[in-house]
Amino acid sequence: MARNAATARPPRPARGAARWAAAAVQLCPQTTDIEEAQAWAADWEAAGVEGVIAKDPDGRYQPGRPGWIKLKTRSTAEAIVGGVTGSLSAPGVLLLGLYDAAGRLRYVGQTMPVGEVGRELDMALVRYVTLRRGADVRTPWPRPLPAAWSGRPGERRPVPYIPVQPTVVVEVEVDAAFDEDAGRWRHRTRFLRVRADLSAYDVRRMSAS
Repeated sequence: MARNAATARPPRPARGAARWAAAAVQLCPQTTDIEEAQAWAADWEAAGVEGVIAKDPDGRYQPGRPGWIKLKTRSTAEAIVGGVTGSLSAPGVLLLGLYDAAGRLRYVGQTMPVGEVGRELDMALVRYVTLRRGADVRTPWPRPLPAAWSGRPGERRPVPYIPVQPTVVVEVEVDAAFDEDAGRWRHRTRFLRVRADLSAYDVRRMSAS
């Protein structure tokens, strides 16, 4: 990203809307200093700010056209696999959970399709199923998963899935958009790796609601 293009600036209110905008719209700061923009992205993550917008200082927003780039702040987190779509030998999407203080496994989100990078996960899940052949896996989550829980805006179809015993811990990449009221990530996460060095008891717990 070129230094002179690292500008985060709010759109200019339409004429006649200034009085309304002053009361209803909070304008964001802007800068041409890339280091300052990077500091904003890092420092404001805890407040739920997802990142910064980079654009040409003289450019205008045009829907459906390139020119404005959303640079999201991302970090990693550990979560417990509570279900998968597809099959255990070839999982498509991982359904993630965290235990709360009362010992309940709470749904917190799902990954994007794991694809070929999920081979290590395939082996971990299949190994568990081999050891527990015939065991009935119960889940505290609704089946199928409600469409609103999918992390995909506009999704209307419920998500069928296979419950798994919550023993496999994975590391995922997440953004700052965590819905505190719903208790889950607003967007789908990206699977990074299986944390074979961690058990479900090592993963942080959520606050009970």
